Amino acid sequence: MHEHSLLSIPVCHIPARVVNAGTREALADILTSHPAVAQHESYVTTGAFSLGSEAPPDYGIYNRDRGELTINWQMPRGQDSRAWQPETNDWLTCGP
Repeated sequence: MHEHSLLSIPVCHIPARVVNAGTREALADILTSHPAVAQHESYVTTGAFSLGSEAPPDYGIYNRDRGELTINWQMPRGQDSRAWQPETNDWLTCGP
């Protein structure tokens, strides 16, 4: 195992209206109300090779009214993502 400076976490409970819009702008609007999440490095996109930085978010759908998206954060220099434990936050929890 090697240190990895990029932390990737599935962010859950993204409202259906954001997922259905399928745009970077709709995602940005919802993330602004969650500052810790909004300060991300990147997220998984659809068509990144052909669309580049304009590629839309690649949401996973669970239930009819929620979605999830894997979002990446750059870890501070010298910190390993394997040692980081997220704070309990229902909006970020994808587990059971």
